[in-house]
Amino acid sequence: MDNLDALSSDGENYVQNGDDVKFVRDSGKVGLELTNNELKFQFCSDGCMGKRVLVCYDCENSNEALQGDCDLNQCDFRAGVKKDDEGMAFRRQNFLWFISTAASRLFDETDKICESIVMKSPEAEVTFRTTPIKSCDPKKYDGKVIKLSVSGVKHGCPLYVLNAKKWTPPLTTLPTTQNSSTQITQTTPKSSEANTRLWIGIGVGIFVLLIIFIYLLIF
Repeated sequence: MDNLDALSSDGENYVQNGDDVKFVRDSGKVGLELTNNELKFQFCSDGCMGKRVLVCYDCENSNEALQGDCDLNQCDFRAGVKKDDEGMAFRRQNFLWFISTAASRLFDETDKICESIVMKSPEAEVTFRTTPIKSCDPKKYDGKVIKLSVSGVKHGCPLYVLNAKKWTPPLTTLPTTQNSSTQITQTTPKSSEANTRLWIGIGVGIFVLLIIFIYLLIF
């Protein structure tokens, strides 16, 4: 199953939220099953002012420029919300950004927005107009399971993976050789018992013949 056994479950840090997965705390490396064959993140402004999250996901083609703070053969994705503290106060806006603050969407203080991004090579698909964002194709185990870790998630500021569900490792089945050895173990006592009966029968037969032979000699 292409190294699927390396995937783990970390249910306390992420939950199923309808058709999506919602990360509510930092997680170790976990597996998610994609239901729409694409890795799509969503990040919202509500509760996330001044916060940022980092995702490291296994990718198909390693690219050092896109690795960021992640391990080898992983791609870096990050998102955040920042307050605009430049310019005149009445014109200041906030912005939600992906990868870097250069790729962002401005919004007013009273607005609550959510934006999403599909991770793929060579460029990601973003729901707001911005400069091109270089990205990686996620590596899919068994055709539909992706492997990632999330950090920086704070209370009240979740990260969503859209069109995904929590992946449960398959149950491990016992090898067939164990069943064969069990059958051999069960068969061996029966064979020994049959051999014992055979030798007892032979012994009784010899004893009877010996009695008859002695009787004939005497009479």
